[in-house]
Amino acid sequence: MQEMQKEFKPNSIQSKAVLIAVILFITASLFGVLEIYQIYRLNQLVSGEITQFNKLVESDKYEEARELFINVSRQTSGNKREQAIEQMKEELASKVKNLSNQILSEKLALTTQQIKGLQLFKTEISSKLDSELEKVTLQYMDGKIDYKTFAHYIEEIAPLDLPDIGKYQALARAEELKRKLNFKEAAVILEAIGNDYPDDLLLTQKISEYEKEAAKLVVYKGPVQHIFFHPMIAYPELAFDGDSLSKGYNDYFITVKEFKKILESLYGKNYVLINLNSLYEEKAVDGSKKLVKKELLLPQGKKPLIISIDDLNYYDYMQKNGNVSKLILDNEGNIATLSVSQQGETVISRDNEIVPILDRFIERHPDFSFQGAKGIINLTGYQGILGYRTNLSSPIHESEREKVLPIIKRLKETGWLFASHGWGHLDAQKISYSILVRDTERWKREVETLVGPVSVYVYPYGSSVLPGDAKYRYLVEAGFKVLAGIGPKEYLKFRPDSIMMDRRHIDGIAILTQSSTLQDLFDSSKVIDSARPRKQNP
Repeated sequence: MQEMQKEFKPNSIQSKAVLIAVILFITASLFGVLEIYQIYRLNQLVSGEITQFNKLVESDKYEEARELFINVSRQTSGNKREQAIEQMKEELASKVKNLSNQILSEKLALTTQQIKGLQLFKTEISSKLDSELEKVTLQYMDGKIDYKTFAHYIEEIAPLDLPDIGKYQALARAEELKRKLNFKEAAVILEAIGNDYPDDLLLTQKISEYEKEAAKLVVYKGPVQHIFFHPMIAYPELAFDGDSLSKGYNDYFITVKEFKKILESLYGKNYVLINLNSLYEEKAVDGSKKLVKKELLLPQGKKPLIISIDDLNYYDYMQKNGNVSKLILDNEGNIATLSVSQQGETVISRDNEIVPILDRFIERHPDFSFQGAKGIINLTGYQGILGYRTNLSSPIHESEREKVLPIIKRLKETGWLFASHGWGHLDAQKISYSILVRDTERWKREVETLVGPVSVYVYPYGSSVLPGDAKYRYLVEAGFKVLAGIGPKEYLKFRPDSIMMDRRHIDGIAILTQSSTLQDLFDSSKVIDSARPRKQNP
């Protein structure tokens, strides 16, 4: 037995080996536990920093967030680093999406701090910004947002200098032109950037679509309608109050309600607004310039229409009898009106005068305007223009001229034209040649210096002179190519040096007594405002 015990007793070498193995095992275990603990502590640290990063981004504290982003990137490695960075990128992407939605829904303006902050993370968020830009562009092209909202969005993100922003701007601009039936120019805009995006399917599809639509335009050979209005009756209770001016308002003006119904009827009957200048062109014939009729291409079934407004000056009597006081720009840069209610309150509106009403109608129905056409504003000058006392006899004319310039600029930018209605609203048939010359020179001095050169002369009272008259020759030599009077139906005659045109009056007289002649435009019985006196005042 002793021998057996002696035989199985471990020698010193074996004991040492076992001891070393145990020590190594314990050491490895301790290091493993320590490593696990260190990983745990690092994970806790990174998790806390990611939470802090999210709070900083949410609070628009981008510089601090950037420092934290760099620290986390340095502290971690491998999968953990990738996971941490991905979590922070997700927070940035969420921020970009929220800002994008706010820009669209709330018309948010990005702060300088936000722009600089987003630029700090441009590398990390560029793909998200691109996808948001593409999404918004497609929303616009699908008609889910309007052009003005889209333009605001582009303006806000432009400082971020995205590489493809020019492409999306071009797509949006082309789509806006398409909605205004200007297919050819829409295709040209996209073709201009096509070389930079040779494999872009959307660009290729849109160019093809626009070219096909342009090919569908047909030569229009029918009559061209030109109708005119006076400024709107915004307050019928003042216009039809029984005073000495009530008959004039009942005869020569229409109300806001009537105008809106007329617009709906015209649109429903497939009329489309055109620019009067698109009817003609100057060509060299036998060594001299002559006006010739220009081929008018329109979508199949559309009928051309010109709208003009006489006396959009807001004379003193108008401001007390139911019209607004002046045109202004609202907070968003749109043409609006300013007036004072019966209660003495200042009213700013886009819903009580022809210009803003028509602007808004075309925003809803862009195909009512061919290639962006609106109407013609026919101005006198003796009491200023557009509600501003710009006439040189006014003691405040200098300041008023400065105030009206932004209004004129915006009108021209949005498709409106101007015409002369004579400085003093004088009857061209009755006045002498010298008085007509003096009146025209005064108009050019006081009005044309504000609105720029015009090519249309609208006879006051519709009292036109004939081509053989010296007055007619003078007006043509003064630069007026189109001379417009008033007639019961459309009239358009081309001469080598000028165009003679008649306009149809749309007013109380027409609605109350000439309904049968208006059937091609609208049904008077469905248009007439209940506020209008049915009988003409004596």
